[in-house]
Amino acid sequence: IDGVLESNNDREKIDWSEKGIVHVKNNDSVFKFSKVKQRPVISINRDFSAPVIIDDDQSFDEKLILLKHDKNSFNRFETAQNLAIKVALDLIKLDENGDSLIVPDDYLEAFGDVLNDAGLDAETKAFCLGLPSFSTLRLRLEKVNTSSVIMAIDVLKRSIAKKYEKDFLKLFKDSKNALSSTYNVTPDQVGARSLKKVCLGYLMNSGNREYDELCFSEFKSSLNMTDEINSLSSLVHFGDNFVEEALDEFYKKWSSETLVVQKWIGAQATSPKEDTLDRLEKIFELPVFDFKVPNLVRAAVGQFAMNNPKQFHRPDGLGYRFVSEQLYRLDEINPQISARIAGSFNIYESLQSHQQELMKPEIMRVLNKKGLSKNTYEILSKIKL
Repeated sequence: IDGVLESNNDREKIDWSEKGIVHVKNNDSVFKFSKVKQRPVISINRDFSAPVIIDDDQSFDEKLILLKHDKNSFNRFETAQNLAIKVALDLIKLDENGDSLIVPDDYLEAFGDVLNDAGLDAETKAFCLGLPSFSTLRLRLEKVNTSSVIMAIDVLKRSIAKKYEKDFLKLFKDSKNALSSTYNVTPDQVGARSLKKVCLGYLMNSGNREYDELCFSEFKSSLNMTDEINSLSSLVHFGDNFVEEALDEFYKKWSSETLVVQKWIGAQATSPKEDTLDRLEKIFELPVFDFKVPNLVRAAVGQFAMNNPKQFHRPDGLGYRFVSEQLYRLDEINPQISARIAGSFNIYESLQSHQQELMKPEIMRVLNKKGLSKNTYEILSKIKL
């Protein structure tokens, strides 16, 4: 800003305008900008990436301006996340009130500006295009209606994907073309892979099942594990076609590599589809799976309980039942892993009553197990049922 900055702190006679930095040292300080021709929109704490939550009175429209025009990459990302959270929380309220879920046009427009900003580097753009997770949103709510949170996330992502389908496809192709034929860990190459993954995710959420073939082709032509597992996960999570072919091909190719098989299991364990529990039961029967191997258990049960909110919080309670059954078994084999996964039930007190009624019997079922380890008992006994 071309202006003069004055401080009410008489003890400090500093020309702040020359330094370009305002250092807030007191509990209360007033900094006055004069000779400013129009009302500015403040981009605060630029290049200050410490985890600080700022309570400001910026309007939704002012945040949209920052999302469109802020030249500071970190602040633009912060604004993108905060706006997406605000929109998602509003959608949650609409769903809870029984109203139609509609994403605001001005937000979609600002999102499109970021998407099509040619001056934004690939990695920053990939971060800015990301949406808040279930875990992020539930921390903003006193009581969590899981179905409304999941619905809000789905509607937000689908609305963006449909509106900018062609733009995502173009950006996907551009990102793919920007990659070299050999795997390189350079900022440009990492950014291109990240952006390609984000674009593919939106395309697979657009509802256009023609992208299943694109995703499967991406899977088959992948030259590195990053691209291979990303495309496999997108296909398993959102595709209707080529899913079994991709899973079978990946398994045959990597079944002798336990670390890679964990990724294959995790892709299925985190799928929001209704067949996830059936898939996990089949995985338990495979010769490569062993409940005595902690990492395999984390990939299957842990990933399901911690990173699959749609299936864990199923309205029929089968997700809770599945986890309690596994805890019952795991507690005798590996109490430490059992206790870690039992932490997924810590959300109980934040849930609305109808969801608590489904979860409570499963927690009690484990707590009442004869010979329950101290590890698992310590976690579950602290939940206020």
